[in-house]
Amino acid sequence: MFPNLPITLSAFKTIHDTYEKKILAADSGDRDKILAMKNYTPIWIDAMDKMGNYVDSVANGNSVTILKSGFHATKNEMNKLQAPEQMVVSARASNYRGRIKIASVNKTNAYAMAAFAFTEDNGRVRIEKIDDHQLNIFINDQFVTAIYLTTKHRGEFQGLPRGKNGHFMMVGFNAAGLGAPSNVIEDVTIP
Repeated sequence: MFPNLPITLSAFKTIHDTYEKKILAADSGDRDKILAMKNYTPIWIDAMDKMGNYVDSVANGNSVTILKSGFHATKNEMNKLQAPEQMVVSARASNYRGRIKIASVNKTNAYAMAAFAFTEDNGRVRIEKIDDHQLNIFINDQFVTAIYLTTKHRGEFQGLPRGKNGHFMMVGFNAAGLGAPSNVIEDVTIP
């Protein structure tokens, strides 16, 4: 279907994988790694442009052909991604002890979800949206924990109780599932 690729697939994969590694390295904040990523960006963009333009010319606007190439078929306009609609949750007992099945009963444009479980022993639970990435959880109006959700490898908590010692950890997730939890950083005083 795509007989005359402008770049071999192995070269394209190498360029893409290298760029992905440079992005991850730059997330550390190291100035040299950020510069290396910025310097490599034009190489990646050039490869993407060549492959995208080639696929577009072969497909001649046919979205099925574009999808077969591995690219996403889009119109000629860029639409800003919107925050997902509010999920309507369904929860029911599973056939196994200690398990509850949970699902969103409405279709949303969410790529992932975070689900929370509390028992009545906890008290009255309130989840407060702080910004587009953070949820603070309160039980009986007392702060319990904050959860920061992002597609990046860093973030900044807000609205934490000042003067307390915080404990922080991360866990990554993607379509394949959850990664292992990180180490826990303990006793960081919240200013």
